[in-house]
Amino acid sequence: MSAAFMANTVAPYLRADGPSEVRKAMLSAASFLCYLTGWMAVDEGLHGLAQQYYAKGLELAGASADHTAYCHILRGMSVQAVDLGHGSAARRLADAAAAASPTTGPRMRAFFAGQQAHSPTPPPKSGTNSGM
Repeated sequence: MSAAFMANTVAPYLRADGPSEVRKAMLSAASFLCYLTGWMAVDEGLHGLAQQYYAKGLELAGASADHTAYCHILRGMSVQAVDLGHGSAARRLADAAAAASPTTGPRMRAFFAGQQAHSPTPPPKSGTNSGM
């Protein structure tokens, strides 16, 4: 249902002319809608489709210069990677979300830090001293 809303309602607005501030706000809102649609695809087990929505959400968030939405989507991608057993990718995405959001408030920083804590730390490479 949200995919149809994006295709039939949101997309025409994104192609319309308008003041820069209005266009940025529309792109930002559309980016978060892509994120939510990706999240719903994950719930349905459609992980490839979810990644496509997440990627489009990142593109739109970048175009709107909405760093918070961009980082939120990266965090969602990290959650998906954890669920799929891709620990290294999950950690990279969680770290990228936290690193790209230094000016967010404490609640969002905690939100991103929580995902960093939830993402597995890659095991030490063989042949390195782990301190034990």
